[in-house]
Amino acid sequence: LVNLGRALEELRASLFGKLRLFGSSKQQQLGPTAALTFNFLVSVSIILMNKVVSAVTFSSLLSDTK
Repeated sequence: LVNLGRALEELRASLFGKLRLFGSSKQQQLGPTAALTFNFLVSVSIILMNKVVSAVTFSSLLSDTK
């Protein structure tokens, strides 16, 4: 259970780390509106991934107690 949560968190961190590196190189070529939009989308994606990880962890806890 803990390993599953940790693995999902590491996967999320890896994906968004790569996405942020890709975005940061592009932001210098784009205007500030595009940069803010990109940062907003990354932030929303991180929040949604955290909710998915929490839901998976919570459902795993429920299935372990039965």
